[in-house]
Amino acid sequence: MIFETSLEGKVIDALSYDNTAKYTNDGQDKDLTAKVSVPNSGKVAYKTGEQDPEDSAYAVWNITVNPEQSTLKDVTVVDKPSTNQVLDKSDVVAYGTKIATNGAITVDKTNVLTEGKDYSINITTDQTSGEQVMTIKFLHEISTAYSVHYRTLINSSKINDTLSNTVTVTGTGTKVVTGEVTRSHDVVNNSGTAEGTNLDYQLTKVDKDTD
Repeated sequence: MIFETSLEGKVIDALSYDNTAKYTNDGQDKDLTAKVSVPNSGKVAYKTGEQDPEDSAYAVWNITVNPEQSTLKDVTVVDKPSTNQVLDKSDVVAYGTKIATNGAITVDKTNVLTEGKDYSINITTDQTSGEQVMTIKFLHEISTAYSVHYRTLINSSKINDTLSNTVTVTGTGTKVVTGEVTRSHDVVNNSGTAEGTNLDYQLTKVDKDTD
């Protein structure tokens, strides 16, 4: 016999799920138990970054929202780059994804989300400190992963500097979920100028996920 269960409509935050089936044979009741692991469970967001291969004056970033495929509404992405990089709304694109049975997530660039229909975006800039905050809100309930791509202009007067970037994703399902990811880049300007060209990156990553 084959049994199928569904986590549709749930927040998927456990590393594994137990299932017990009861059956009766010749008047004897027995339990059959099984445990199933769920890829990406408990992960509200992933973040990656690299030097723009087409223009080394920029860093490119990718936020994977809801890789655990929970059913969530009111999903909000708040991204805070360090002040030595500059965000531009025109460089932000949101895509759908394709998810393999093993949990591998790939960006589906044929599925481009529409601002104003699928999500809203707002970028604020503190005129004194230069600090920017990007807020993206998904306008409908989601139950799969999405990928937000953008790039930042490196804006530093130092030959050696570090770019940092922190994203927080919140949403509401069967419970409120919050995930935070910080990504840092050590930047070396090989040209000996402050133009942001000919840059090499060393990457480190710290993840923090909380319910």
